[in-house]
Amino acid sequence: MVYVDADADQHRIIGGAQLLPERLWNHAPAGLAHWPEGTSLASLHGGHPRPGVASIRRVRGGDGAKVASQGPITGTDKWGQSRQYPAVIATCQSWLLSARIDVDESLFSHKLWTAIERSHYLQSSKTFVVVDRPFWKDIDLATGRQVMSTTLTDRLTRGTYLLDNGMTTP
Repeated sequence: MVYVDADADQHRIIGGAQLLPERLWNHAPAGLAHWPEGTSLASLHGGHPRPGVASIRRVRGGDGAKVASQGPITGTDKWGQSRQYPAVIATCQSWLLSARIDVDESLFSHKLWTAIERSHYLQSSKTFVVVDRPFWKDIDLATGRQVMSTTLTDRLTRGTYLLDNGMTTP
């Protein structure tokens, strides 16, 4: 069983978890390098967040050819409004880059796309259980058939994976 200690050191947010993004949105830190004193994310965005991203594409030249691989990137929102940026930082869940947002495949290497796909696959609702031996291979001596043919659980999982850790019991 994988133990992640997710229930330890929890803290309650008085007023609800929504306060965290709201306060980050309105926070105006001192000593900003590129904006005047009192600048917040809210003031940089006209007081309201922009709509979700629909596509991220490398800018193309007039003949349809891609501009240099280090060139600007166009982000288009769900309302169809496009803006060019010298760089983009994606902070969304990785699966959105392959499933919900139209992303120019050339923005990431083949190895990175593979990693994005694999991390999404591992994050879906699956249960991994490390066991002391591969009991699912046990054979009933009387019938010659496998003893185990069904795994029962009180949870709805999309997949249960039993991993033989290679250790033998004495």
